[in-house]
Amino acid sequence: MASRHRALIAVAVAVWLSMAPTGAQPEQVFRASVETVVLDVAVSRGGAPVRGLTAKHFTIIDNGIPRPAEVVFHDSVPLSLVLCVDTSSSLGPDGMQRLREAADGLLPSLRPEDHVGLVTFAEAVDVRVQPTTRHDEVRAALRALSPQGPTAWRDALFVAAQLVEPTRSTRSVVLLLTDGSDTSSWMSASQIEDAMGRVGVVIHGIEVETRPAQPISTSNLAPPVIARGSPTLRRAVEASGGRVWSAASDRELRRLFLQVLQELRDR
Repeated sequence: MASRHRALIAVAVAVWLSMAPTGAQPEQVFRASVETVVLDVAVSRGGAPVRGLTAKHFTIIDNGIPRPAEVVFHDSVPLSLVLCVDTSSSLGPDGMQRLREAADGLLPSLRPEDHVGLVTFAEAVDVRVQPTTRHDEVRAALRALSPQGPTAWRDALFVAAQLVEPTRSTRSVVLLLTDGSDTSSWMSASQIEDAMGRVGVVIHGIEVETRPAQPISTSNLAPPVIARGSPTLRRAVEASGGRVWSAASDRELRRLFLQVLQELRDR
């Protein structure tokens, strides 16, 4: 009986093969995938980071259409930080010294796995140090800076943003330090704003408030501090998801450096 069953099965298979079309193509397999879009977000209230947020606290507007956030995570990932430092003559020796010391004071707050690079600018843009974990290279380069020439922060910001690539394994950011006045960039205000909205790197700016030259006077009163407040700088930075702060003293400058660093780790 078993042999009869095997014979019937063999005949059935032979008939099915004879009916199959000649040159039949193998079955096509189509694969589909869904792209995950990662958004780097900082949430604060009263200047302090808000923690404990979940996906239900966020709504994403995509071309006017609300989209739910799938997941919210807080990764403690290394930083990839580029310092973009103004070395133009408008800062003056005192402003340059304050800025240099504040930037130098930021380096001890970095972790060993954090990368940091240095771009300086006056009329020309100079990539002094590519992002590296050798923080002492940046410290040595900072100490060699001196102010000279006009200012091209828009060109410098574009160059600095190209040195860091957004990835899930690092948090990429450019920290721009300038007096906010641009006198010699090739890039226009609208071009830098558009570029920073597309680059995918968070930009933070710190405007260093400067003092005018001491007038000839018998008065012993110090001249007032000038806040240059650049709308172009603010729009470019905010297009990337960052913020602009203004520092009028050495203490404020050092405090802002550490505040920016902490905000980056709380994103």
